[in-house]
Amino acid sequence: MTMLTGFSYYPLWSKRSEDRRRFFARERYRGIDVIRGYLYVPSRPSSFKRLLHEISFCFFALLNGFRCGKQDLVVAITPPLFLAIVARFLAWCWQCPVITHVQDLPLDAAQDLGMVKKGLAMRGMFAIERWLYQRSSAVITLSDGMQQKILSKGVPVEKTVIVPNWIDLESQVKATPCEEFLNRCPLVRDRLIVAYAGNIGKKQGVDVLVDLAVRASGNTRFYFYIVGDGADRPRLEQIVRGKKLSNLEFRPFLGVADYRRFLDLIDIVFVAQRSGVGNIFFPSKLLGIMAQRKPLLVSADLDSELGQVIQRSNAGIVVPFGDIGALEHVLSVVQADQRCLGTMGENGWKQVQLFDRKVVLSRYEETMRTLVRRNVFQRTNPARKSLE
Repeated sequence: MTMLTGFSYYPLWSKRSEDRRRFFARERYRGIDVIRGYLYVPSRPSSFKRLLHEISFCFFALLNGFRCGKQDLVVAITPPLFLAIVARFLAWCWQCPVITHVQDLPLDAAQDLGMVKKGLAMRGMFAIERWLYQRSSAVITLSDGMQQKILSKGVPVEKTVIVPNWIDLESQVKATPCEEFLNRCPLVRDRLIVAYAGNIGKKQGVDVLVDLAVRASGNTRFYFYIVGDGADRPRLEQIVRGKKLSNLEFRPFLGVADYRRFLDLIDIVFVAQRSGVGNIFFPSKLLGIMAQRKPLLVSADLDSELGQVIQRSNAGIVVPFGDIGALEHVLSVVQADQRCLGTMGENGWKQVQLFDRKVVLSRYEETMRTLVRRNVFQRTNPARKSLE
């Protein structure tokens, strides 16, 4: 098995110093041949710089595709959409099946959120996207809602497979409380901490947490954190400075160990999802939060995939996106009876068992094996009409 990838840079948007002038690298990891290629990493991502970032990654992935030799199957994890073009080309060269694994639908999200104007360029991008999905041997995606979006693009239902994000529960070791952090931040000791951690972009809707902190500024029982970075963070920081909030603090991205220690301190994890994008993407960090038995406060459409999962599992409380009054009411309920937090956390732990790596990846593996067997059969029986 071979993986084509770039040099690590996320979430800090900065390569390691030893990787900054490297164009290619090759290594072995758990029996997998890992081939890395150069990618441009802007220190301050913008729309144009992100485009250059994706193009550079895909170009070097194509070069490394020729370096790695013929394969029996190609799997492209998108976005970026351009990577599916590279995968399709390599599959054509090698005469093998190609799987497009859709983690997000950025074109739909950008259009639904009004981030781009409808026009010839967008119609062209949607046409390319439809063609790539339709010409894939299989399209794997995360949820029922995302599958319906893909079906609407003309992809036959028999080509689609739902494989949700997974988690390795064996590696989920509960962190010990970070007493050092509490000593450095005495304001949060004995207070209920509500925190968001992740990308701070427009579609995440983190501004809702800022609005909630404004409404709760008179309640000294709660303290709020926003951890991470993204295009929307400067605007939110400006709002917080303008409001002179003393109950909300921004922090940069944390490493894995620090994040788990910080997560242990949090009483409620906040997740937001803007209206209209509930069937376009699903927060990947959700499983790790539930595995740590943390209750969730979710601001999202009640009928969204995210809202439905949390409501069915009782792993948290879901309120309509942007309803600050409802969020404030939840805080008052939690303050009156904190025992409900532990109950929701345990419910999340029970739900996440369904997403264990061993359970989920068995379906993925079977899809890959079926496609490879079908392709071998068709090559050895050329007279038989292709099933694709």
